[in-house]
Amino acid sequence: MRLLVAGGGLGGLVAAVRALELGAAVTVLEKGDRPGGSFLYSSGYVWAYRDLPTFRREAPGGDPALQALVLDRLEDALLWLESRGGVLLSRETGNPLTFGARFDPEPTAAALAGRLEMGGGRLLLRHALRGLLRDGRVRGALVEREDGRGEEEADAVVLALALLRAGGSCPAVAIILALVLLRAGGSCPAGAFSLALLRAAACRAGGSC
Repeated sequence: MRLLVAGGGLGGLVAAVRALELGAAVTVLEKGDRPGGSFLYSSGYVWAYRDLPTFRREAPGGDPALQALVLDRLEDALLWLESRGGVLLSRETGNPLTFGARFDPEPTAAALAGRLEMGGGRLLLRHALRGLLRDGRVRGALVEREDGRGEEEADAVVLALALLRAGGSCPAVAIILALVLLRAGGSCPAGAFSLALLRAAACRAGGSC
């Protein structure tokens, strides 16, 4: 399975590393000049509200099923991230309504990128997604790079593009969706799917943004 991940932020890197562990041949497209995306400009907190009633009260526009998924999987996701080189700074969020952890963004992104490349994956910097290639099914992506436009063939595409709200990203949701959609014992999905759209449903009007 050839998997193309569009977006080298935290969600994209997690999806790429997990897919590599599941046996996929992985390529990551990142439009910037270094991996990490908007996570690099964040404080590094990955958090959720402590229970579903609080989640619903504080983020009533979010999708209840995805919010419940975040609550159920966040602890395991944090352990996974730490075990793959995430640099943990604190197990506290400083807010009694929330739980989670704080990671050092730059070395955490670098560790995931290094694991990707050491495992045989490709990280293509200054490569921006410009569209999907279709021939009855998704077969890759149209890519803009420094020397012009080109194509990247793939059997599946993950759209792990930045989703911003009030200047922040949704790291908790990004990590969990990447791990759940590429779940242990499962296979990489065919076609294309978007972490950003699913993250929007959980983060709208609050959530882990």
